[in-house]
Amino acid sequence: MSYDTARLSREYPRILRDALALAKTLAGEGKKVLKTDLFNETQNLPIKGGIIGNIEGGIYAIEINRNVVNKAIRMGFKNVRQGDIRSLPYSDNEFHAVVDLSTIDHVAEFEMVLSEYNRVLKVGGAVGIIYWSRDEGGHNKDFFYFPREDFVAEANKYFELQREWILYEEISLLRALRGYTGVKK
Repeated sequence: MSYDTARLSREYPRILRDALALAKTLAGEGKKVLKTDLFNETQNLPIKGGIIGNIEGGIYAIEINRNVVNKAIRMGFKNVRQGDIRSLPYSDNEFHAVVDLSTIDHVAEFEMVLSEYNRVLKVGGAVGIIYWSRDEGGHNKDFFYFPREDFVAEANKYFELQREWILYEEISLLRALRGYTGVKK
């Protein structure tokens, strides 16, 4: 099976829209939400501006790239900080939810990232994570692939995983774009 970029490009903006809509709902209820990585939100995707540009209040973002931070600020995002998901510049128990849409798979130390998400989440807080997995692990120039079993074992230390889904699967490479939602224990 070949890599279906057309399908993924159709689905990924929908996933982003849905996740950000949930984040806006939570923020509207006075809850603080951390969104990791704003690269896609600042690009020419259908979600540009209309969702990210008008977010106020309880949605915060962490982004490692200074240029993306500056672009997000120019687009109207107020609560964005430059930083690394392996060492979040936020207080313990600060957020009601963390939304990571394929950010965690850009670093090798996924265990460190899950620990940080656990640290900044309130007890009972929600986590939503999408990442690329491959049964044998490994990496390419853009992504680190974590075997499903390793990721789930580590995530279960901190979170009660409630849902797993496969958003995209490439049989020839034994690779999948997996998603998980859970609640901090």
